[in-house]
Amino acid sequence: MLVKELIEELKKYDENKEVLIRFAVSNEDEIGYYLRPTDTELIATDVYIYASYDTTEEDCDFIGQKDLKKLWEEG
Repeated sequence: MLVKELIEELKKYDENKEVLIRFAVSNEDEIGYYLRPTDTELIATDVYIYASYDTTEEDCDFIGQKDLKKLWEEG
């Protein structure tokens, strides 16, 4: 998605709402995981959005998911 396309999409929403990035790790993942945008940066010719993952193990247990931090740490 181009920056101008993202801007146009975001114009549909109340600008005072918090932005969350939602993603799934597979097609079977109906709930997905949430990231909170924290920063942007231009690297070479691409724009990057950085985000924090602040979901807890308890959150994941409640909705039946694996904690991504724990999975990454365990390799």
